[in-house]
Amino acid sequence: MSESIRAALIPSLKEGDFAAKVKKSPNINKVGESLRGWLILAGVAVLLIILPLIAMGGYFGTWGRPIGQTVLTIMLIIGIMGTGLFGYICIRAQARKWGAGLILLAVLFVIAIYCVWVGHLPFL
Repeated sequence: MSESIRAALIPSLKEGDFAAKVKKSPNINKVGESLRGWLILAGVAVLLIILPLIAMGGYFGTWGRPIGQTVLTIMLIIGIMGTGLFGYICIRAQARKWGAGLILLAVLFVIAIYCVWVGHLPFL
C-alpha cells in the first residue's frame, strides 16, 4: 500500500496525542470507580462466604466452626428472603417460571442450611 493511501485510511497519532486523549477522557474515572466496586464486592464475598466455609473445615480451631456456621447461615437466610420475595413478586406478576425458579432456589437454600448444621443432605 502506498503511503498516501495508508495515510488516508489510518489516521495518524503523534506520540503525545494518545496520552492527551486519555487524560481528557471523562470515562476513565468511571472505569476506576466501577472496578473499585467490584473489588469491594469480591472482598465482601470472601469475608462472608469463603471464610466461613474454611472455618467449617476446622482450620480456625474449635470456635471457628460454630462462628463459620452462624455467619454462613445468616448469609443463606438473607438469600432465602431475597429469592423468596422476588419469587413471590414474579408469581404475582404472572411470570410463573421465574417465580417457580426463585422459590426452588429458596428451597435449595433451606437444604444448604440443613447441610451446614447437620453435616449431610436430608434423607441420606
